[in-house]
Amino acid sequence: YQLHDLDGNPVRLEDLRGKAVWINFFASWCPPCQGETPVLREIAEKYKDQGLEVVGVSVQETTADDVHEYAQRYELPYTIGFDSSGHVFHQYRVYALPTQFFVDPSGVLRQVVNGPLSEERASQLIEAILPPGSSSPPASSPAPSAGPS
Repeated sequence: YQLHDLDGNPVRLEDLRGKAVWINFFASWCPPCQGETPVLREIAEKYKDQGLEVVGVSVQETTADDVHEYAQRYELPYTIGFDSSGHVFHQYRVYALPTQFFVDPSGVLRQVVNGPLSEERASQLIEAILPPGSSSPPASSPAPSAGPS
């Protein structure tokens, strides 16, 4: 079964070899997915120049148009596959939404997370699978607080 994006182009994991890949199974009507969507958008932007590809897989939706509207409303910069039949959903043995798969540049599945992620946790998972030589320290990180004095 071939997954296609909202424009009808095939989405293939093989085409993303050499990149860190975050696959996010979601539905536009799922409140935890909606809450997590800004995190995906931020992470996709933050790490795109370091070799990250985010692929959303929309499941249990009525039409691709519904998903397209959702993507526009949230200004999503990443690829979204439309799994109208649920084939991919079942192939990956996804039982909850959202569910995340993190695949390293050699195509090895490194982590599966059920449920939404915070930006901090998503960053940790992404940084663990970025292609070698692509990670750069964050431009500015706040100094750790010393605690009560």
